[in-house]
Amino acid sequence: MSLNIFQRRAVTKTLLSDLDRSGLTRDEVAADLRITTDQLDKAIRMAAGGDPTHIWLVRDYLHQAVIDAGGEPTEHTVLTEASRAKARQWFTMTIPPRHDFSAVAARGEAR
Repeated sequence: MSLNIFQRRAVTKTLLSDLDRSGLTRDEVAADLRITTDQLDKAIRMAAGGDPTHIWLVRDYLHQAVIDAGGEPTEHTVLTEASRAKARQWFTMTIPPRHDFSAVAARGEAR
């Protein structure tokens, strides 16, 4: 699946929106996904040299994190379920972990 510049920008905008809505830091996301912050940034920007499986991993992780944080995730117009079916033809998708928001609540911290 090849995306044009406008689609890549839309993906980046959506992922950044969900990162913001989740209230998580880049470091927290990278740690949960067991990737580096550089790999995370490449996935968000859909940069050359990035792993395409990381893009889907980040997309799914952030989507769920926004829900778990009590928010409404951004609608995906490019990385849709139809796109996922096509991507599965090229590589194996993994189910992302979920962030433990209860640890923050237990410490009495606000997001």
